[in-house]
Amino acid sequence: MDTFRVVTSLPQTSVLLASNGAVYGPVYEVNRLCIPLNRISGSVIEALLAVEDRRFFSHRGIDLRAIGRAACVNLRTFRLVQGGSTLTQQLARTAVLRRTDRTLRRKLVEALVAVALERTFTKMQILQAYLNAAYFGHNVYGIELAALTHCGKTAETLNDVNAAYLVGLLKAPARYCRCCDSMRAVARTRLVMRLSGMDSTSEKEYPACGTWKPRRSWADRLRSTGGYASQFARRWLVQNLSKYYPAHRLIVKTTIDSHCQLALELVCRIVRRTGYSGRLACVVQDAQSGEVKALTGGVEFRRQEFNSATSGCLQPGSLLKPFILLAALQKGIPLEYKYESRPLTIQPKYGKPWAVRNAQNHYRGWITIADALVFSDNTVYAQLLLDIGVESVARLLRAVGILAGTGTLALSTGAIRQGVSPLQICTSYSIFSSLGTFWPSAIVNSAETEEHKTVWHNTTQGLQVCSSSMASSIASLLRRVNDEGTGVLSTLPRGLAAKTGTSVSGGWHVSFDDVYRVLTWTESDFLPVGIDQYSGKAVSAKELAGRIWRLLRRSKLGFSELFSVLAGVDSMSVRELLWVENEFQRP
Repeated sequence: MDTFRVVTSLPQTSVLLASNGAVYGPVYEVNRLCIPLNRISGSVIEALLAVEDRRFFSHRGIDLRAIGRAACVNLRTFRLVQGGSTLTQQLARTAVLRRTDRTLRRKLVEALVAVALERTFTKMQILQAYLNAAYFGHNVYGIELAALTHCGKTAETLNDVNAAYLVGLLKAPARYCRCCDSMRAVARTRLVMRLSGMDSTSEKEYPACGTWKPRRSWADRLRSTGGYASQFARRWLVQNLSKYYPAHRLIVKTTIDSHCQLALELVCRIVRRTGYSGRLACVVQDAQSGEVKALTGGVEFRRQEFNSATSGCLQPGSLLKPFILLAALQKGIPLEYKYESRPLTIQPKYGKPWAVRNAQNHYRGWITIADALVFSDNTVYAQLLLDIGVESVARLLRAVGILAGTGTLALSTGAIRQGVSPLQICTSYSIFSSLGTFWPSAIVNSAETEEHKTVWHNTTQGLQVCSSSMASSIASLLRRVNDEGTGVLSTLPRGLAAKTGTSVSGGWHVSFDDVYRVLTWTESDFLPVGIDQYSGKAVSAKELAGRIWRLLRRSKLGFSELFSVLAGVDSMSVRELLWVENEFQRP
């Protein structure tokens, strides 16, 4: 019986809601909306049985008469012209076997499965499953979604012409779709109407030739980066709600903030116009929790579906230094403790000597560990790690969701064997932005069925990792990083807490205030040829962060206006996009 459960529990499209309750977008394994048979127009059923299987209610899964007739026609023409498959056999092929090869073995297996289906389910159940499983082109499955997409109405309200057109698509959606060949679509619709005996007196009701295109929502037109957040939400559903997803249609309330996501979208569009083609990742979280407000794992989802923000295994560089300092404070070492900033060679107990150097070989002599964090001094933090022990730092990193393994002295420069994702490192900084409490990342607040039955609700609790005074001290130092240290940039608002980092994989920047926590990462060698023609618009992690913060903090252009401005963005120049960004600011 489990083999055929798929017939009555076909995958469906779920809906993602933003934090304000607005529809963010669909999420699906297969794009389908399942409905009961009593919500399907009788015209659809009449046309379907007339064209595909006239003896549906009299056979038991296999129609020997139809098979014989098809064999005679095929032998007479010496080619495959007709098929003798029943609706039950077609359902067996698409929903159970999911095979499209045209071999004798597959036909035999298909026939056996069809007979089993007829013994397991009623005719009405099979008819309902078939109409919900059928493919109607343009990534549309099921009669309900086909009616909404192709005709702009529900399956229950379809008239004879609509029904004939949709049933005509079943034979070959790419061949008989109006947007592919309008003349052929009209001819196919007339044929279906004639075979089913429908009234065809009103020529005006036939599909208009050459005027129809697949319907696209504003999300399809606008958000080229929003797909990363949807992809992340879908993977979360697969991992955590496999009992319900994708067999049930869920209403999923996410933590995504439309304001924040649109800011990332605008920044990525500007970046693309500068000629940047490398990888990048941007994450915006709530400063006092792990809620993901916005996320992008690349410049454009349609061209690069790999999500660098959630799946990238990257070396975090100097972003680990605040955690080393926190471990030192927990060991009783004061912020005023000094080390000499100088070229250093460390001989570990096992292995080769390790030469530690600062960026551009710049050394500051004797310096406190607090100042060393502000200016990201590698040699000072290598000595500090040596004194407090690698394991104490590795244990702290594990407490904030970073799997550091056993750890090595190279932790002082951000070397982690497994690497981390941008989302992981951004989430780990919650202990500094929320005064010592670590909050795991979250993109889903709740999920419920269409019947409003709650199947999951976020009850995550924060973990107190350190005292609020220690976290506050480090947050104060991170504000110095932004105002006078390695994080200084004219486009970044003053007063932010920030930390920069570099590694072989690229550049990092993480920053936070009382509302948001923002992380950006860009791939190494990010400046394309000719980038100098856009003075001051070079793409780096710090520049990305500056643009994002400007949009998050000072918005005066309404989102409905911005949607209309960006609707034709593919034809806009870099200068025009920068104008949009300027208009998005508030004095």
